[in-house]
Amino acid sequence: MKNKVIPLIFSIMLLVSLSFISSANTITLITPAQDGEVSGSYVLNATLDTNTFNITSATFFYYDGSSNVTIGTTTNQTPTNFNYTWVSTALVDVNNYVIWVNCTNQTGLLTSADSSTGVDIDNGNPTASFSSGSFSDNTAMVSTTSLVFGLTADSTIGISSCIGYFTSADSGTVTTTSMTTSANACTNTSTPSTLSLGINEVYSVTIQATDGNGDQTNATARTLRITPASGGGGGGGSSAVKQSIIGDGDTTTSGNVISNFFNSIINWFKGLFN
Repeated sequence: MKNKVIPLIFSIMLLVSLSFISSANTITLITPAQDGEVSGSYVLNATLDTNTFNITSATFFYYDGSSNVTIGTTTNQTPTNFNYTWVSTALVDVNNYVIWVNCTNQTGLLTSADSSTGVDIDNGNPTASFSSGSFSDNTAMVSTTSLVFGLTADSTIGISSCIGYFTSADSGTVTTTSMTTSANACTNTSTPSTLSLGINEVYSVTIQATDGNGDQTNATARTLRITPASGGGGGGGSSAVKQSIIGDGDTTTSGNVISNFFNSIINWFKGLFN
C-alpha cells in the first residue's frame, strides 16, 4: 500500500509544479496593441508577469502574410520589461500585419509568445509623379497613337494600386482606366481611341496612387489634346479643286484659265478684220 501512495503523491506534486511553470513568466505584447498603428521610430514594448526563470532577452517579429521576419532582439530594461525601437520607415506602408514577441533566458528557455494582429504601418501618403516614359504635358496626338502614362516607383511609402483619370475640358466627362502596378510603380500603354477619348477634345490627365493603407495622392495633371488623323475632316485629296490666282483677288479654275486664253486670241484676230 505504501508503495502505491508514494507515486501518487509524486504525480500530484508534478502536476502542481507544471501548472506553476506554465502560468509563470507569461509575456504580453503591450505596443503595438491589437489593430494598432506604427509609424516612424516606434517603441515596441513587452512585459513579463514574473521573471522566476531569469528571462534576459526578447525578440520581436512581424508576419507579412507569408513568413516571419525578425525586427530585433533586446535585453530587459527591468526584470520584467523589454523595449525595442523599430525604424518602421524601412517598410512600405501596409495594413493587417501581425507583430509578435517571445522571450528566452540564458539557457535558451522559451516562454510563451504573444502577438497583436491587424497592425498598420503608416508613414504618410505615397508620392505620385509621372514617370519619365509618360507623355509630356501639352501633348497633341491622333486617336490611334500609342499613349504611355505611369508613375515613378515610390519605394518608401509604397504604391499598391493606380487609376488614370482623363477629364474633358469641354464636357467635364471623366474617363477612368486601371493600371498595371508592380514594384511600387504603375504603368499603362493604350491609345486615345481605346480609352474612348473624343477627337478635338482637350483632357486634363492625372494618376491617383494608393498605398497599402488606402492613403491616396494624385499626380500633377498634364494636358492632352486629341487631334484628327492627317487629312481628316477636309475631304479626300482627289476631290480637291486646284485653283489659280488671276489678277487681284480673282480666283478661277485651271480650265477657265485656258478657255480665257483662247478667247483672247480669237478676239485679237477678230479685231484685225474689223
